[in-house]
Amino acid sequence: MKQNKKKAQLQLGENVVVLVIFFFLLVIAVIFYSRIQIGRIAAKNTEYSSASLLDLKTMVAAMPEILCTENNDITEGCIDVINLGIMKQYWERIKQNETSPERAYYIYRLGTSQITVKRLDPMSGLVIDTWALYDNTIGMNYSRPVYIPVSLYNATSDDYSFGFVELRRFSRT
Repeated sequence: MKQNKKKAQLQLGENVVVLVIFFFLLVIAVIFYSRIQIGRIAAKNTEYSSASLLDLKTMVAAMPEILCTENNDITEGCIDVINLGIMKQYWERIKQNETSPERAYYIYRLGTSQITVKRLDPMSGLVIDTWALYDNTIGMNYSRPVYIPVSLYNATSDDYSFGFVELRRFSRT
């Protein structure tokens, strides 16, 4: 009887050791799988962020509010400096009014981003003028900028200058 009892205790101990090893391996597998999933989610997040920036770039390039027109024809890659000033003042006015339908329109189209147009001096490469067209980034985390080179047209002096549009998309994560 003692021999059977010792044999049963030994088998019980073996079963406990096997279960402990099994659960230990299971925990390691779950941790490994979750690390792989975190990496995949981060890669997808980067992919979505890049696609979102591309969408924003396309929207800004097609904004009729700031584009150059000549005889009602839109000049691609050109921004009217006079319209930039008007758009900057317009955004400053409507961003204060949270119930404004115009503000809601721009927030819906441009989301949590920042759009700045800068004019450069071609000789020194320094920024001469800056227009902050849109800024809806309160409480958001930084995103890498995207730059779009453009021609800036001044209709009053009938001359072109070089500039770029700086786009930044922000998120809460």
